[in-house]
Amino acid sequence: MTLNEVKRITRTSFAGQLQESPDGPTQEILNHILVLLYPELFQLPWDEQKVCAINQLLLMGTESRARTGEYRDVESSIREGEAEVFIPAPASHIAEEMRSLLLWVNRSSTPYDPMIGATLFFHEFESIHPFEDGNGRTGRSLFHIYLQCNGLTNSHLCKLDELLLKDKSQYYQVLMYTDLAARRKACQYTELIDYFTEKILASYEATVQDLSKKDLLGSDLDETARRILVKARVTGTWFTRGEASKWVQGLGEQTIGARLSELVEEGILEARGRTRARQFHFRDPMEELRALMSGARRSRQTRLDIENQGLS
Repeated sequence: MTLNEVKRITRTSFAGQLQESPDGPTQEILNHILVLLYPELFQLPWDEQKVCAINQLLLMGTESRARTGEYRDVESSIREGEAEVFIPAPASHIAEEMRSLLLWVNRSSTPYDPMIGATLFFHEFESIHPFEDGNGRTGRSLFHIYLQCNGLTNSHLCKLDELLLKDKSQYYQVLMYTDLAARRKACQYTELIDYFTEKILASYEATVQDLSKKDLLGSDLDETARRILVKARVTGTWFTRGEASKWVQGLGEQTIGARLSELVEEGILEARGRTRARQFHFRDPMEELRALMSGARRSRQTRLDIENQGLS
């Protein structure tokens, strides 16, 4: 799918306008968004049950025919085209390897920089490859959640996955090199950490550029409107025309009132009431999305709790 198709599916789904039954790729996008928007559902510490639940959630409703939320019991190999990139852990070792990895994440990873801890976890998780399907999706989702829970709270807004997978050959070569070094007990992670760090830095820079174009306070608003919006956003409560006039010196209430009405028409402020009793509030651009997601979140959380009980 193209980026524009993903945007269309996201908008129409959250607006309740997706009429057709979501196909595999569509449902996969929605599953990813739910996981990344609510990292607190899967925040650290992690255990096997939580990791299995994430795999199950990411593949729920997609066209995958694999068993979800369970460790694989068959041998596997990772291929890029016709070439075998590397061979994951034997099926009989998965449970032991995952317990060891999760113990490290929960007890020993936090002293490291979040990028280092997340990268090391991701490599080891992909080397184990615990599930029949969705290991890349599950590993990258856990990578994002780890970053969000350890300081990089906005990493989910960045197109990190796109940059990582833009050159799949290089992506797999770096993973394979690190895997081979680990097998030789060299534990050489420098190249992998550098690779991931460069990609996340580039994704942050691209995101800053994209979002700066949508920055209302950095647009062509006049100084009066900018002062009102800054104060309204910081205050976070409903305010009157009289209160707003105190934020901008040298202008009368009628002038301020006219400017407030213009900001309401532009969709930047919301209003309630009439005449002098009219109140205004800074419109949170994410408020409607959170409201639309709340029902899906509660429904999915209930299902997840039930499924987790079944996995335990």
